[in-house]
Amino acid sequence: MTSLYSTGVNISGQLGLGDKTSRNEFARVGAINTWETVACGGQHTAAVRADGTLWTTGHNNFGQLGLGDKSARDEFAQVGSGTTWSLVGCSFYSTLAIKTDGTLWATGLNDVGQLGIGDNTDRDEFAQVGSGNTWSLIAGGVEHQVAIKTDGTLWATGSNGNGQLGLGDKTNRNAFTRVGTGTIWETIAGGSSHTVAAKTDGTLWATGLNDFGQLGLGDNTDRDEFARVGSGATWDAIAAGYHHSIATKTDGTLWTTGSNLSGELGLGDSGFGMERNTFTQVGALTTWGSITGGYQTSYAVRTDGTAWATGYNANGELGLGDSSERDEFTQTGESASWSAVWSMFAFAFLDTVAPRLGRHRGIVGINGGVLFNEKTIIGDSTGNLYALNMDTYTDAGNAITRVRRTQIISDGDINLLHNRVEVEFEAGVGLDGGDDPEATLKWSDDGGDTFSDGEATSIGEYDDWGARAIWRSLGKSRDRVYELTISAPVKVVMIGAYSILKKCRF
Repeated sequence: MTSLYSTGVNISGQLGLGDKTSRNEFARVGAINTWETVACGGQHTAAVRADGTLWTTGHNNFGQLGLGDKSARDEFAQVGSGTTWSLVGCSFYSTLAIKTDGTLWATGLNDVGQLGIGDNTDRDEFAQVGSGNTWSLIAGGVEHQVAIKTDGTLWATGSNGNGQLGLGDKTNRNAFTRVGTGTIWETIAGGSSHTVAAKTDGTLWATGLNDFGQLGLGDNTDRDEFARVGSGATWDAIAAGYHHSIATKTDGTLWTTGSNLSGELGLGDSGFGMERNTFTQVGALTTWGSITGGYQTSYAVRTDGTAWATGYNANGELGLGDSSERDEFTQTGESASWSAVWSMFAFAFLDTVAPRLGRHRGIVGINGGVLFNEKTIIGDSTGNLYALNMDTYTDAGNAITRVRRTQIISDGDINLLHNRVEVEFEAGVGLDGGDDPEATLKWSDDGGDTFSDGEATSIGEYDDWGARAIWRSLGKSRDRVYELTISAPVKVVMIGAYSILKKCRF
């Protein structure tokens, strides 16, 4: 019998504890003790019980919970009534699961084909992936998925901008595509933009982004095909974190490679420049078992049943009762009955805005306004007076522009590579006619003195809840400020915003 415990960030209810309060110690999830396998996404969690039922909780704006809607949950909710679910895997906003009959099913975000269904359309209920019934293993990265069939073949789908699919190019796929001709693939793991895999002969292979040495190949050069890691043939379990990889050997030793900004390698050091580009042994113990990686975190269970964690801990994700980082594996509690651990990458939030109508006067005078006759009277620089009205969409005939700016995003003298900015919106109903509303993102690399020309993108159709605007490949900067503007005559709710960043050497 297996009970389930969770810790860390819980802003979307992903811990399944019935609330949205984060934890810094492992808390038991309900009284059920029949949990069998678990997978963690960006802000959601999926699990299979021993009776073959599938359960999900957390963020659901893209239908990743598979419940037929886009409403978040803070407790595990059963997916349908089926009792033949066997295995589940998650990427950031997507969930894939295998049934006992060998069929593969997928739900959630599909903008780069990560569901493998052959299109780029999101789903909010599990849809079957093809007609095959020989799927045996699934693993997800941020925006890609890799899978193994019962015949030992390896398949991949989704984002491939860094070669993480191992197909010899950097072209995205929206259907599972076979990787090479090999038939002895045994286990797989997906990181942010890299993939590691082991074969039945004990060899280890890796492909994709390698800027921190996460492929363990002795250099920092990306690959778009699987390359063998060293000459050893005794690799056993493998796991991938955001920009690092973890593995055990058949002798029970533990090895790590890649980014070590927060001590996620567990080698007793941390920080920029402390990464490794070859697998390095962690201590001398030979009792390591189950392993997993998260966002600058690593977890492991030893053969004596104790659980250990290292790395980033600002939100209590290590479960150690505090928010202090660790650079060595530290035991989580005193229990010696742990069997496995699961984790996924956390977000680096720029700003989180509570749902509210976002309409603002362009120029406000009179010390911010005067209350008169139950109205707020404000003035502009020309001497005109106005009454604030939540149902007004123009400013003296001109479109009202709503502006949001972030604080300066900086890490001292280190350049930050801005991979992606995402903002979630509700575009309400406004004036009749016109195109779908858009948001424009500008950025400044001098602390906000001057801004770029900006890039516009749709924030969804009118009355579209949870539409996601994405800006990718935004360059590098030491002092970045983002400015978001919306001028369409509609009611707009900005649900939340975040960015994926990483430190770079150049």
